[in-house]
Amino acid sequence: MNDVGFFALPGTDAASNGLTAWFPNAVYIPNTTEDAQLTAAKKLLAFIASPAGCEAQSQASPPTGPYLVEGCTLPADVPQVTKDVQAYFDADKQSPALEFCPGQGPNLEQLCVEVGSGITPPPTRRSSTTRTSRSRPSKLGLEGW
Repeated sequence: MNDVGFFALPGTDAASNGLTAWFPNAVYIPNTTEDAQLTAAKKLLAFIASPAGCEAQSQASPPTGPYLVEGCTLPADVPQVTKDVQAYFDADKQSPALEFCPGQGPNLEQLCVEVGSGITPPPTRRSSTTRTSRSRPSKLGLEGW
């Protein structure tokens, strides 16, 4: 396990080379949760998003990537590939995959099929997707986009 590492695909400038990251799982509380269970559910989420929660998760299953919780660290015995990915996060040379971007729109899979099957030429799809990615966050009322 420790003889396999990771590096992001090289670009034209090695100094700015970064990682496109698939972010870890998330935990949510349904808005239909009754008040009697809401306090307990919030306590569970607070534990999961704490250093003690990260440690419990690490003991149950070896982490395959960095924790995005302040104060959480990976165990020393994670595989080299996981340590290599953590280095990109530590250096702030990562960004979330397009699926995690609120501006990407809900139909990314269909757009990829259009291009991959030859229905739409890549330059046409790229310009259309760029327009959607720029307008959708403002339609959703997201600040800073």
